[in-house]
Amino acid sequence: MTGKRPAAWTEAEQITVCSAYAVLLDAQNNDLHVNKAELCRRTLPALDNRSRGSYEFKCCNISAALDDAGNTYVTGYKPRSGYQRSLLRILHTLRPDLVPHFEVSQ
Repeated sequence: MTGKRPAAWTEAEQITVCSAYAVLLDAQNNDLHVNKAELCRRTLPALDNRSRGSYEFKCCNISAALDDAGNTYVTGYKPRSGYQRSLLRILHTLRPDLVPHFEVSQ
């Protein structure tokens, strides 16, 4: 083990994962099935050498952001604290219905 910390998530990576997460959330809210593993496999190549575990942890961070905003989140991605504040801004930009009260100045 090198002890090297992974690079911080870029804006583009966060947008990519938030977009994939929104697919899962919409499916869940409409009682549709989406294969989470397949969506992950399709999303990973767009990320900068991230592991499946890293992707899934980021999805848990998105759940925490949505939970803090008073919204539902994807079952199976239990909220994990310590998320980047930028996730709320990205979610608000992509889906203002999910984070309607986010102030852009934050």
